[in-house]
Amino acid sequence: MTRIFEALRKVQVARPAPAPVEAPTPAAAAVPASPAARSLPASVVRLAEARVPALELLPAPALPEEFVVELTHLRYALESALTGKACRVVAVASAQPHEGSTTVALSLARVLSQDPSLRVLLVDTHVRRAGVAAALGLKADATLRDLLAGHSDVARHIVVVERRNLRVLCARADATGGTSFPIGDLREFLAAASSAYDWVILDTAPVLENADAAAVASLADGVVMVLRAGRTKRPVVARAATVLQKANARVLGSVLNRRRLEIPEFIYRRI
Repeated sequence: MTRIFEALRKVQVARPAPAPVEAPTPAAAAVPASPAARSLPASVVRLAEARVPALELLPAPALPEEFVVELTHLRYALESALTGKACRVVAVASAQPHEGSTTVALSLARVLSQDPSLRVLLVDTHVRRAGVAAALGLKADATLRDLLAGHSDVARHIVVVERRNLRVLCARADATGGTSFPIGDLREFLAAASSAYDWVILDTAPVLENADAAAVASLADGVVMVLRAGRTKRPVVARAATVLQKANARVLGSVLNRRRLEIPEFIYRRI
């Protein structure tokens, strides 16, 4: 039997004592745009301030109960690792393609949104093979590069999945993926979005396939690596972790995906 999440290994990272944290702004309060937000295209600021028009809910297949249980554990582990943050920005990455990082990112966002007090945004930053739209059965007609540059209205590319508190920014694959990704624009966007959301989940490209993936991950508060059981080799994982560390990305732990239990699950749970 397949289980999407088997273990989370938190990496101990030495860091200075946290600075005093200001009380978070109530969700109903009007939040002024940050200095970073003021330099963004108007459509991006409108998204970040959560002032997009009411959107139709997009249904999604129910998540298996074991997904919900294990990803809820992941949520609590991430909250413990990222204490004192009004908005937690988490990148979900993999070392190589076809590990299941898009599935984990989307499922994590859906599980987080089951808490009605949380505002969740999922952003597809995989510019060469954008997969979130495909996973939702949608056809995106603009690239993330165009959205961040203001060449296309961000609000038109937002979908609300299952619940009003879960928004997904979809994008299509970028035919000019060989050129550098606008990391500065994404940094400014995340600074603006942090005032309107409690969680921002970034679905990134495979670290060893796309040079920009590590740079994107470095903008997050932490990175969760998705590893496919029986496929991902230890040296590959080590190399990806090294790339992330050199980019100053903070790896928090890993998700072991598609592990097959050699014994029946009810016996496995009693061991």
